[in-house]
Amino acid sequence: IAFVIIAIMTYQYRKIQINQARAVAHRATQLVEQGESYIARKILTQVTPNASDLIQRPYVVEVEDALRYAHSHTSHIFRGHTGPVYDIAISPDGRLIASVSGDKTLNLWNLGTGEFISGWKGFPDYINSVSFSPDGRTIVVATEDKSIDMFNLETGELITTLEGHTGGINSVSYSPNGQTAVSVSDDKTIRLWEISTGLNIDILEGHIYNVTSAAFSPNGKLMVSASDDMTIRLWDMDTKKC
Repeated sequence: IAFVIIAIMTYQYRKIQINQARAVAHRATQLVEQGESYIARKILTQVTPNASDLIQRPYVVEVEDALRYAHSHTSHIFRGHTGPVYDIAISPDGRLIASVSGDKTLNLWNLGTGEFISGWKGFPDYINSVSFSPDGRTIVVATEDKSIDMFNLETGELITTLEGHTGGINSVSYSPNGQTAVSVSDDKTIRLWEISTGLNIDILEGHIYNVTSAAFSPNGKLMVSASDDMTIRLWDMDTKKC
């Protein structure tokens, strides 16, 4: 009799597990359709059997189908910041996304899975811009507190802080060869920095209002800047003239 009771209870428990797994699979499918494939995969792992707990988790075909569906959709919604996200960058190898925010944090994400990898906190003001070095070894961020921080991606350590601007910095980026960085600011200037020394090697002036953005040409010989003065300026990097 005891054996029969145990068998009945086991059957009922397994049936409940199967129904719960089907409900999770249905919800996961909905999440994928909403662009939340990362979250869908996370909840599906809770009802997916594996070698260590096959007895506790029954195989449910709907779960397998939902998991396959979630993996086939690579779009992700990255959640984690608690303030507006001001800038993003993709690493040169295409594996990472960096994001900076008004919550004063720099976050790194896995581009393939959408998972949060690591982050830097404690910045004194919100962060406006982020850029990976061409070799993917370092990352720079520009903040509203008039400074630029450079980090070692492998160790997470702060390498150096570049200072000189007298207004909030709106954009920072590396030159194609990674030897120079350009930053632009509300102080109406464009500054060029030598990466190996952290020295400010040039200040380019000409805009009459806040400079909002700058970018190098692919060969690094030209640089363009944009400003609230409604102009775009083209600079020769040999002569540093517009």
